Amino acid sequence: MAGDGLEVGVLVLGDVGRSPRMQYHALSLARHTGRVTLIGLRGSPCFAQLNEEVAQGRIKMLLLTDGLLPRPRSRVLYLAYAPLKALLSLAQLLHALFRQAPRFDVLLIQSPPAIPTLAAAWIVRLLTGCSVVVDWHNLAFSVLSHGGLGHRHPFVVASYLYEWLLGRCLDEHLCVTRAMSQWLKERWGVEAQTLHDRPPEAFKRATVEAKHHLFLKLRPSLVDAKGDPLWLEDISSVNARDAAQVWCEGGTPWTTVDALGNVRARPGAPKILVSSTSWSADEDFTILLSALECLEVIFRRADEASSPMQQYYGPSALRRRDSRAVQFRSPQRETAPKIVAFITGRGPLRQFYEKQIRDLALCHVAIITTWLEPDDYPILLGCADLGVCLHASTSGLDLPMKVLDMFGSGLPVCALNFPTLSELVTHGRNGLIFSDASQLEHQLMSLLAPTDEAASRLGALRQAVAVSEAEKLRWEENWSKYAAPLLLRAARQGQQRGSRPMFATLAVTTILTLGSLLIWWRKSAPWLLFDLDEAQVIVRQLLAVLW
Repeated sequence: MAGDGLEVGVLVLGDVGRSPRMQYHALSLARHTGRVTLIGLRGSPCFAQLNEEVAQGRIKMLLLTDGLLPRPRSRVLYLAYAPLKALLSLAQLLHALFRQAPRFDVLLIQSPPAIPTLAAAWIVRLLTGCSVVVDWHNLAFSVLSHGGLGHRHPFVVASYLYEWLLGRCLDEHLCVTRAMSQWLKERWGVEAQTLHDRPPEAFKRATVEAKHHLFLKLRPSLVDAKGDPLWLEDISSVNARDAAQVWCEGGTPWTTVDALGNVRARPGAPKILVSSTSWSADEDFTILLSALECLEVIFRRADEASSPMQQYYGPSALRRRDSRAVQFRSPQRETAPKIVAFITGRGPLRQFYEKQIRDLALCHVAIITTWLEPDDYPILLGCADLGVCLHASTSGLDLPMKVLDMFGSGLPVCALNFPTLSELVTHGRNGLIFSDASQLEHQLMSLLAPTDEAASRLGALRQAVAVSEAEKLRWEENWSKYAAPLLLRAARQGQQRGSRPMFATLAVTTILTLGSLLIWWRKSAPWLLFDLDEAQVIVRQLLAVLW
């Protein structure tokens, strides 16, 4: 992308540190243009590489403050809160784009959140002439619909019309799946270039030295849900003595250090399962917790039995298990865990699920909820044995980026099924697909049980992931092939197009008139609830009359 001299903006109305795709966009644009402004909400730390670019002046960060208006607890008050927050956010964005940021040749925005991002970008385009490229990660109206409002609710219908109208007014479009590209073309008449998420070079299998240093760093986090260490340091009791040895002579539960200071993998180390989440209603973690609880039952039965191990870790064990583990409750962890599940991320439901985890009777399975620094997360994936994805798409058209990161780290994945998952996961080749806790339980046992058969299955999947990933482009190459030409074309158009205040005034007047008509229609027939197709037809007719 020969874009020297171009001024590019990247906008995400969300926590920049938790928006990896937009950070990757900014880094790629900086390599090709050298003048990038990244605008978003202040929050989590960004990638070290991005911070280096900021320090060297190739990327300018413009961070906004979130929480201008406290969210009310009352559902009734939310009806007034939502529009008011949207207006305040719009004013904040316009102030940043017009007063704090330079005049852009092209502005790349993420949607969702669509409100008020699309409106702010549209106004900037009208008044300055810059081109706007939308990167569709999902559909905002589907998020509202699945949030409990239903697809016929006025807010959902308004969001649908808002996205459709403003999306058609902008210049170029990217999206995350082929299915979404087809949907946008058929339903909204929007031509979108598919840019699949791809992991950058940081995601790869971790060396034993990297694993060693990571777990030394994470040692304070290796505690159970009650805050007790998984590997005790007090060796006064026989039960604790073996567990304490893992930290002797500078070792970790997964590595050892010999007399010469060489780091080696520890034989018989616990299997590592990892899942990342935003702790939102889109991901039902009771599925994973239920599956892990049932694994605990099987592990304990195997320990208590005198029969051969295979009898208790084979398929028959899954058929014999109880659905609950209450009879195995124990006040204190007596053995080191066989499986350690790391659940990483931040979000509103974290405390809710942590309470559920504390109520579980786990001994052979440990669950650690933590937040990792951006540069530690790829290393953890590179250390893990298996990934789990519980992403449930609200639109059925997006894909979870976390799975791409896991594949880039050579990690097979067990993923919750939804319509577009086939673009990413092939069952039995690079991962397994499940629909409920029972299926996930079978898959985890078939891959993580301490048997040769399970190790062979997991190794075969890992090899298949490595072969598959070797054939695919990484983020930078993929971005240069699919996104760079589109962004360059849009930027050149923005350079050639000047500000258009007269057209802007006409367009704003049209939208306000249309909005007034819709409000009048809704008030004159308060019983009327449109579905999405009906609303789209009505607006098409109104636009035809207005223009």
